[in-house]
Amino acid sequence: MRIPCLLALLTLGMTGCAGQPPLLERGWIGGEYEAIQSRTAFMALRGEDGLHFEAEVEPGRSRAVLVKGVYEGTPIANAGILPGDIVLSIDGEDVEKPKSLHRRIDDADPGSEIDVRVMRFGEIVESKVTVGTEAYRDVGTLAFGFSLSGLLDLVPPQFNLFGVMSYHAKDYRPSLRSPRLQVVTWSHEEREEAVHAQAERWRFWLGIFGFGRHKEVVSQELYDETTPKMDAADGAETQG
Repeated sequence: MRIPCLLALLTLGMTGCAGQPPLLERGWIGGEYEAIQSRTAFMALRGEDGLHFEAEVEPGRSRAVLVKGVYEGTPIANAGILPGDIVLSIDGEDVEKPKSLHRRIDDADPGSEIDVRVMRFGEIVESKVTVGTEAYRDVGTLAFGFSLSGLLDLVPPQFNLFGVMSYHAKDYRPSLRSPRLQVVTWSHEEREEAVHAQAERWRFWLGIFGFGRHKEVVSQELYDETTPKMDAADGAETQG
């Protein structure tokens, strides 16, 4: 339940992490996605983000994933997948939420081909997508401070108890080829500053301590057999 309260917001924090985390790799196909579900499922799962339809996505199917954005130079763009397509399955397994889609791609080997089945305005289209590579760092954070807010939110899985104790998580996946991040990158380059696109961020706050973790996305590239591969153990490059 959400109860509005009139309290001042005061946050003083200090965040840091020890050393430079190793560079890791995982599968990547690009694109931006949103959950899509029928009104029946939407009403049963009230509070869940996503677009809802008046009818089922397809017979016997109430959930899938909408492709919101496709950018040039990404694996899904090269495979012919378009904004507005509804992803139904990957390699024959149903996809019902963006998070499940991301997990399947994360676990795919760069250079492998996956079968993506989509619905395009009522017609089924099947595409083969060559998985690319996303390089990232897994970063932990520790914060000290004092936080008060006027929000009492007890709806799981996230919650906020007036800022004194809270948990927030977001499975956001940035697309470095999106117009927004292209402009951000350009503006930072003008000031000779590094850009850190954060993904999969969560934070837990208790009293004066805050703990969190997120991934800093360094690059997103199409698969190239001639490109040196990262050693997952220490981030060193090895020739493939």
